[in-house]
Amino acid sequence: MLSKFLPFKLYKVLKSFQLKINILTKTEIKLIIGSGGTFQKGWIPSGIETINVHDDDCWVKYFKPNSINAILGEHIWEHLTQREAELAAINCYKYLVPGGYLRIAVPDGFHPDPKYLEGCGPIGENEIHKVMYNYVTLKKHFEKANFKVTLLEFYDEEKKFHKTNWDPHKGLIHRSIRFRNKNKNVSCLGLKNYTSLIIDAKKPKN
Repeated sequence: MLSKFLPFKLYKVLKSFQLKINILTKTEIKLIIGSGGTFQKGWIPSGIETINVHDDDCWVKYFKPNSINAILGEHIWEHLTQREAELAAINCYKYLVPGGYLRIAVPDGFHPDPKYLEGCGPIGENEIHKVMYNYVTLKKHFEKANFKVTLLEFYDEEKKFHKTNWDPHKGLIHRSIRFRNKNKNVSCLGLKNYTSLIIDAKKPKN
């Protein structure tokens, strides 16, 4: 709400101060990137005005390498170009503690509904969604950055849906099979069968 009434530069200063205070008051750092005004108990929200995920200069203002316990990003990665996504994965790996994890959700490229694919996929250079992932390409993307990947919810090539009993306290994904009915406005497409491709990407302890 503040962004509607304050000049953007002042808004950035206030959000930066707020983020620093939140970090100082937490013994365990669990960070939401691209929070979009959403909050989860025990998690620190951040937005583009503080953490631009593919820009290391933003991260280093707030964190030391190997200092974040968990990172959550719901529907962030599809807004990044391939190169930005590569840099974002590298940054997350760099700032997570050994044994820490990144949980993300993106639109699912193997979803069986054509309306879903049309609404979520990239169309043209300036489209807000840059990349459409499926479980194969997303898994490879994070493995390239040395993460160990666990698939939580996804469609496969045969349009069969797979899910595990993932813990929402480790990062709640609203656009999921388990929680899609909790928030009726969670899908801008208005689809009853809206799901996400969800993974955990863990930084090895060694």
